[in-house]
Amino acid sequence: MAKEPASTNPISRLFKPSPYRELFHSLAETLDDAVVVIDGSDSNIITFNHEFILLTGYARNELETLRLSELLVGSHQDPIEMLDSCWENPECSFEDITLKTRTDELVFVDIKAHPIPPPRSFILLILKPASLRTSRIAQQLAERERMHLLVQIGGHVLEDEVNSIPAVLDLGRNLLRAKCMAAYLISPDSPNYELKGTLPSEFPETIPAASIGHLSKFSQWKLGQRPQNDLNKSARAANLGVLQTTLIGEPAVWLGLLVVGWNDQVEVPEDSEPLTQVVGSFVHVAVMLSLLRTSIEEHELAIRTLETEIDGHYEAVADAIITVDSNLRVLRANAAVTRLLGYQPEEIYQLDIQDVLVGPEDVTTTLLDSLGHHREAERSR
Repeated sequence: MAKEPASTNPISRLFKPSPYRELFHSLAETLDDAVVVIDGSDSNIITFNHEFILLTGYARNELETLRLSELLVGSHQDPIEMLDSCWENPECSFEDITLKTRTDELVFVDIKAHPIPPPRSFILLILKPASLRTSRIAQQLAERERMHLLVQIGGHVLEDEVNSIPAVLDLGRNLLRAKCMAAYLISPDSPNYELKGTLPSEFPETIPAASIGHLSKFSQWKLGQRPQNDLNKSARAANLGVLQTTLIGEPAVWLGLLVVGWNDQVEVPEDSEPLTQVVGSFVHVAVMLSLLRTSIEEHELAIRTLETEIDGHYEAVADAIITVDSNLRVLRANAAVTRLLGYQPEEIYQLDIQDVLVGPEDVTTTLLDSLGHHREAERSR
């Protein structure tokens, strides 16, 4: 009598009577992924491992009465229809499938299906957290974190100007997930660029201004490449895997150099170049705002000094002096007004001049003439 041909799928052996069925359970319980076996005709759940219980939240006796179609409620089609194509493909997979747990929570999973012939009897499914959705969520969280860090950096720059640079460098390092970040900036006391922030001890505290003149706006050095400058040599001595630099300022006047280092190439974000330049731009804005603030303070001091000098001359004049605005209201008067008119200077502030200088002829028309007004037109108003 001819022997029945052996199955070509070794998994089918595990569904024969003991000891294979017990062997399946032993193997399934060692896996970190959820494993479930369903009936190929009606999706009834036949058996499963402990990870599947944890994933769904159901008790073992509850799962034994369910169909897989009752769990994959978010699928676009019936699980049996979805898995029908797997009979011709020993290994097929589905991504981003929605599974509903006992508490009605929606969990997104990736499913690998292994049909078990002959005939079309069982399908073994391996479920994992959805890789695409997990990656998408992680990317959204990373982008949200980046936006939050950029907002923080901008806030520090606007509030503290040059004093914000340490905070900008620290937040920038977090933004780029770098080991270190610092800046060499112009100094009012030295022709060299001075280090602001923290770099490994192998890096110099200052660099000559002439040393950055030949650098590109952005440059990158990796371990294994030949060092092109002293900073590259410092990075190699400090065992950094990657060093990026970006010039701060404009070609006419470079204000400094931003330096970013990582331990290993795999740690460098794909968009590190634009992010490094964005942080460099924030440092540039902080320096320029500080210079502008210093310039404004110097001009304000000069104006106050000049006003003090003018006030001294104004009060030294023996004659009464009254200053009026374009509406002929008093703006200020010197001390001689008290002696000649009997008013204290502050008493006539903002009064109409005709209420202060009273005489046989209307002083308003005379003053209007001196300002270039037409007397008849002004009188008619």
